[in-house]
Amino acid sequence: MTSKELNQLLVTHFPELKKDYESEIAWQDGDDTGSHIVYGDILYPYMVYLISTKNNMELKKVFNFIETVLSCDDSYASEVISLSLLEGFDHILFETPEIFELLGSNTKKEIRQRNGEQGEG
Repeated sequence: MTSKELNQLLVTHFPELKKDYESEIAWQDGDDTGSHIVYGDILYPYMVYLISTKNNMELKKVFNFIETVLSCDDSYASEVISLSLLEGFDHILFETPEIFELLGSNTKKEIRQRNGEQGEG
């Protein structure tokens, strides 16, 4: 999957982020802006906001999206999710462990692998 495809996937699933997305890419490479930047600068803060406002319904939608991306079995897409979203997520899970229950099995597996743990979702 290319950056452009992965970025468009985000905007398609979350049209409410389109304004932030357009602002982010306007001074960079347009839709070809690296997805690490887009996901780290747009989706990650959105996730943190949803957690802070306890909007679990919308947060579940984000986690379902992450699960879908991880299910694509695309190395670039998985790398973006892992490094740009989940890498900074450990402290949030530690502070709000109930969020872990909203995650899909692929996401839980990815987090466990990042932390050197074994086992399935």
